[in-house]
Amino acid sequence: MRYNKIADEKESPGLKSIINVDGDKLRQLKVGGKFSYTFKRIYTFLCVALVLLVASIAIGIFSYSNLYKNYYNQNTYQGLLRIHNQNLAKSAWWALATRVDEDRQEHINEFHVTMMQNLKDDLTNLRAYRGETELIKALDADLASI
Repeated sequence: MRYNKIADEKESPGLKSIINVDGDKLRQLKVGGKFSYTFKRIYTFLCVALVLLVASIAIGIFSYSNLYKNYYNQNTYQGLLRIHNQNLAKSAWWALATRVDEDRQEHINEFHVTMMQNLKDDLTNLRAYRGETELIKALDADLASI
């Protein structure tokens, strides 16, 4: 029974037959045939290695670019959100610091219309990359209360 398994393995070509060198076959070949056989195997393994190398580099570059795009855009929108939040606070302080009521009301209306819209747009863009997180929900609720 064991002999049949060994005989079946030798007859069926597989990965083992590609990797292993058949010594009997090499002994029967002439010197030129041995060199030809050896270099064909070297070229075959070299081509397989190069194909695998190119495929892994292509997959790595594609994955890295997707990762970079996602986190770069997310970081950009977080930065814009911080900047607009600081501008909102600065405009509020300017409005409170003015002594004339008309100027104060003008500053309040200006920052309320423009800055609030900028913050809402930034949250919408950030939501596209981060998803609906608890922090974004809390920021959205805070903006609605303002």
